[in-house]
Amino acid sequence: MIKRFFQFLVLAFFIWVGYLVVYKSPEQKLMDEAVLSQETKNTFTEGFEKVNSFSDLFKEDWSGWHEIIVQNNSFSVRRPIRYCMINMASCLTSERLGNYIEIEKNIRRRGAQSLKFYAAPFGKKWFGDSRAAIRRQLFDFKKDDDIYFTGWFYFKGPDTDKASELQNLNHSLFLSFRSYNNSLRNFGEPGPALFFNFRNSISLRFDNWLPAIDNAEQDLLERVNTPLNEWVEIKMHLKLSDKPSEGLIEVWMNDKKIIAERAKTLPTPNMVYSILEVGIGSNLNQEESQTMYVDNISVSPTRFND
Repeated sequence: MIKRFFQFLVLAFFIWVGYLVVYKSPEQKLMDEAVLSQETKNTFTEGFEKVNSFSDLFKEDWSGWHEIIVQNNSFSVRRPIRYCMINMASCLTSERLGNYIEIEKNIRRRGAQSLKFYAAPFGKKWFGDSRAAIRRQLFDFKKDDDIYFTGWFYFKGPDTDKASELQNLNHSLFLSFRSYNNSLRNFGEPGPALFFNFRNSISLRFDNWLPAIDNAEQDLLERVNTPLNEWVEIKMHLKLSDKPSEGLIEVWMNDKKIIAERAKTLPTPNMVYSILEVGIGSNLNQEESQTMYVDNISVSPTRFND
């Protein structure tokens, strides 16, 4: 009996390994089908112009965005979670369950429109994040590469002016680069993530890293309150390395450098950052919804044009 049990374990192990080898994630399928040159793969700009609706951001030639994530507590046992991955038809044609993303024409940084994200409170009985975000895939940032990001964000203030209540508001993830790794997919997608909160300005963390590393927030060079209800320019530079002495993190807010630190920016030497996520990636507030607008974002392997 014991021998058969161990034989079963060995067989199950090889089946699992074989599954990891042949399994293709939605992102990998996109990469197989997309025709993008290496020169354009790591360069992307988006001003949310020349589109009539949110769905126009998702293009058949993969030159736009590739994924929408909407997850919330609908306060109904029948449908507590709503995910929209790759096939967004079910999201765009179904009724809203609280969280949504849409083209915004009144609040914009430049041009005629921007993109609005809304995430409802996740509720006291809810154990996940309330999310409303979009993703651009197909990036190919590897060790020794540089990632330069710039974008304009408008963080709507909460419906309260009480300082004591502001202190109790949780953070919200609004920008991250992610890596999809088959062997780690059950543990999340590792990568650097920028968080916003109403007390401590902008912070950077590294989510879901295996093997585990220090996941503490990066120290701010200067405590600067993030402006609410107005446009804020966020710039980020990452030098990718699995060695703390070679990796670099730099973050600017309205041209004021708030983070500058040598750090390990890749969990492993062969890790590739292939996903950009923008939006409300994590609203953990139980009482307050969150609204954010985004405009004029850019990703490049070369330095910003100041």
